[in-house]
Amino acid sequence: MENDIFKYIGIINKNYVFIDSNEKEVKFTKCRRELIKKFKLDNTKNINKWYRINYFIIKSQDYVNEFGGMGIYIISDMEILKK
Repeated sequence: MENDIFKYIGIINKNYVFIDSNEKEVKFTKCRRELIKKFKLDNTKNINKWYRINYFIIKSQDYVNEFGGMGIYIISDMEILKK
């Protein structure tokens, strides 16, 4: 499991898109339903908020996402950061 800090960009093509502190875009293909509801990721008011995200990557050489990352990124847990 990996852990990093990301800024939420929004939902693009049914994926939850974030950028990390280096401005690299990361597309999460899956997220637990209770996290989507808790953090209201479907609400545009939450765009540009920062989150600490625990996630894992299912490695697949056959799958390259549109941002050039190899594998499927899945959110396991997250918390909003207060700035």
